[in-house]
Amino acid sequence: MLVVHFLFLLISLGWCYALFRSIRAVIKKKHVLGVHHPAAVEGTLVSVVIPARNEEANIAKAIQSVLSQVYTSLEVLVFNDASSDQTGTITDRIAAQDSRVHALNGDGAPLPDGWFGKPWALERAQKHAKGDWILFMDAD
Repeated sequence: MLVVHFLFLLISLGWCYALFRSIRAVIKKKHVLGVHHPAAVEGTLVSVVIPARNEEANIAKAIQSVLSQVYTSLEVLVFNDASSDQTGTITDRIAAQDSRVHALNGDGAPLPDGWFGKPWALERAQKHAKGDWILFMDAD
């Protein structure tokens, strides 16, 4: 019974700490970039990296979602990692229509030791980014 009370106390303390941090973040607005913040200067290039493997049902909508943002100083890097569907064709078509979109293609080679698929795709794609800021986004 004492163990249950101790666990309850630990869980309660954890939730109290999380609540405290959330309230403090709201009060300090630590993670909000206002219009006068140096990182919010208009024209700062943002690179949006989208890894995609067999995402033909989602990739066009994902890319269009990025391109429809109010902020226009951006590039979209779509990394097609050896898809077996039409993902590459769709991405190439959109890239041909909009110069902000860059279609990158992986070769489907085996993963290096210690790597998983999505992080490896992100690692290769981000090397092509030219922006001061990089945003990673899923295709779905």
